[in-house]
Amino acid sequence: MTREWTTTELSRLREMMAAGMCREQIMRELGRTYQAVGSAIVRHGIASRVQRAWTIGDDMDLIRAINRGHSVARVAADVDRSEYAIRARLARLGVSLREYQRAA
Repeated sequence: MTREWTTTELSRLREMMAAGMCREQIMRELGRTYQAVGSAIVRHGIASRVQRAWTIGDDMDLIRAINRGHSVARVAADVDRSEYAIRARLARLGVSLREYQRAA
């Protein structure tokens, strides 16, 4: 069951975003899930798009998943990112999906 956002929570969310807080900090402070915060940011026009920085750990997890033969769609769903973001990150890392698809 989803809990509606109060006016006070939305005001606080706007303040925290303006202050440059990351979604992880915001979710802890407001007692909301990562996805709920991201959805509220977009749904209430606080930001049109939420970007989360890639960490070295994210990169390693991404490469491991592709090495295991997981599809881009599955990896995207598993890490809560778009398929476009997965493909763009792989390209930036110099990882060719074609090589992994041939090996699979």
